[in-house]
Amino acid sequence: MNHIQSQFKTEEGVSIPYHSWEIRQGGYKWVALVLQGPFLAANKNKRFIDFLLEKYFKVYAPDIPEMTVASGRTANYGGLREYAVNIESFRAFVEKKEGSLPIIPFVFSLSALPFLYYYFNVRPPVRAFALFSPIFDCTGTLFGSSFLFKKRLNLKYHSSSILSDTVSERSEIEKEIERNGSVSKKLVKELKKLSVNYPGKLEMAHTDVNVGIFFGEADSLISLSSINALKDNLKAGRVSLYSYPRVKHILFYDKYWKRTEDDLSLFLSGLAF
Repeated sequence: MNHIQSQFKTEEGVSIPYHSWEIRQGGYKWVALVLQGPFLAANKNKRFIDFLLEKYFKVYAPDIPEMTVASGRTANYGGLREYAVNIESFRAFVEKKEGSLPIIPFVFSLSALPFLYYYFNVRPPVRAFALFSPIFDCTGTLFGSSFLFKKRLNLKYHSSSILSDTVSERSEIEKEIERNGSVSKKLVKELKKLSVNYPGKLEMAHTDVNVGIFFGEADSLISLSSINALKDNLKAGRVSLYSYPRVKHILFYDKYWKRTEDDLSLFLSGLAF
């Protein structure tokens, strides 16, 4: 397996660190764009990366500055627009490197709503994407820091609320969970406004796209009504829901994680490019 850690600089001068993986040079038929949430870095989500490599993906995982698991970042405090510009710049960079291979975004956690804002406003040439444990309601208590004099907000959560109740699964991944994950204050403010009327502000009704949504039924951070609203509003698309009883936020480190892999395989097998 080839693993590269590098940086991409956008035309606006923003540096975006990223990881990429491939089994061997040229030995892939898809490209995965992994957009991590603020809890678990893509390079720590080993089960998921291994799954993608086995499915003949080349994997790119950018560390978008507005939302990162890397603590101590001190630059680039943008909102939805800046997030969208950074994602599109990186997607175009990947497309230039990989040519005509289909790019499929795999989007985790709090990255889901800003990704949808990007997707349905920019309309990139992406015909399918998957959302894992998508947080659409950003009006709750997840953000523990006061907004006053802050440019980034720390996340407030208990590990028991996002990790499996199974001891062996918790012990394997708990040390990898970012305790000081933070999000741009500007992004949080704009996400809160967007999520109030979600999905009304996303013009998606006539978009022809395949969407897979994977979530645990014991995940207190997700809103089932918002997930159903996305499915109902995307009338021209195909939205498949995959839910798991007793599973929490970190899907691939739960004792039922193989079910998620099986469902993701099913979702991918139904894509025709």
